[in-house]
Amino acid sequence: MLRFALLLILFIPPVAISEPLDRFAGRYRGCAVSGGEWVPIETTLAVSGNRLSGSYIFIESSGRNVNGTIIFESHDGGDSVTLQWRDLYGEGSAAFDFTADGSRFDGYWAAESSESRFDWNGVRIGSGRTIPDCRTPIS
Repeated sequence: MLRFALLLILFIPPVAISEPLDRFAGRYRGCAVSGGEWVPIETTLAVSGNRLSGSYIFIESSGRNVNGTIIFESHDGGDSVTLQWRDLYGEGSAAFDFTADGSRFDGYWAAESSESRFDWNGVRIGSGRTIPDCRTPIS
């Protein structure tokens, strides 16, 4: 019986320890695809308890500012989070993959009624990293 108990202990997978969301909190400047073009976007993320939420504002080529909200959906325990976004154009999902230090993310957004995904990235303000150039054409 003792051997069985020792074998059972050896084969129990370790419990995954989730990284805290705090390293993702901050203001990020970057680019997102909107209306078929890159637009500048500022994404602000905050942590409350074990949830990440925030807001964003992007600037259309016409100069119009569009505000939106971000609501936490899930965290993989590592560098990725999934979110829900909402603004005057609708709502849908988003996923961000952060660098290990949380200073940059690359991700996408998708409209609720579509399978198409569109790029969304950001660099934390004050991180020393170069802010992406939104004038680069979409390829």
